[in-house]
Amino acid sequence: MMKTRKYIAVIFAAMVMGISGCNDDLFLEEHPDTFYTAEDAFKTEDQVKACVTNMYAHARYWLQNDVFLKGAGTDMFDTPMWRSSGNGMSNFSSWSTDKNEVKNIYEAYYQLVSYANQTLEGTEVKTLNWDSENDRAQVRAQANFFRGFAYLTLGELFGGVPEVTKFYQEPRYDFTRMTREETYRFAIQDLKNAADTLPDYPGEAGYVAKGAAYHYLAEAYLALATELGDDRDLLLQSIFYATKVTELHSLMT
Repeated sequence: MMKTRKYIAVIFAAMVMGISGCNDDLFLEEHPDTFYTAEDAFKTEDQVKACVTNMYAHARYWLQNDVFLKGAGTDMFDTPMWRSSGNGMSNFSSWSTDKNEVKNIYEAYYQLVSYANQTLEGTEVKTLNWDSENDRAQVRAQANFFRGFAYLTLGELFGGVPEVTKFYQEPRYDFTRMTREETYRFAIQDLKNAADTLPDYPGEAGYVAKGAAYHYLAEAYLALATELGDDRDLLLQSIFYATKVTELHSLMT
């Protein structure tokens, strides 16, 4: 047994000496044939449409399951016990950027932005054969809707946030924040692009249509008007889009 251990030790020492004496060029270097790109990832139209489904699934999960987005911490969803415990959502003195309720929402909406950017890049792949240009345009419109919705919500919750318009393959650490006004205007442009193309009514149950885009445009213009001191022209735009919602989806009589 002792001889075996000595034998192993000698072999190990020889390996270490051999490795330390090797030229760096002799080490294995990876040369992958492909890296992730939109062209590599999307070979068919259905793969891009799967990204659309992913956006719906992501939004549905967070809006259904996150208690903060359901109103926890507001007068809509609060209890004295939560406040007195020191751990409840309403104990705002305990909030920080590291608090899960804050961090998770920020990450969730930027994940939605990432999915939207990925979808938009998929629609730009030249080698894909779409059934029709309208089919491609509808996919883009839904991506614009979700990105606009995400930025509107981020602006409401966090103020100015970084603008991200592409799907990054490597980490980036030099983002700078837009102002809250710029964040709202960015959301408005996306929502307008969506509203211009989405159908009046969903072609399939559960999908967004013009009414949803108009609704959030009304909200975005109201938010922007408030940010700029109750700007009258922006308030009129909010009324304009709110009216368009009721023209498509009449109120109860």
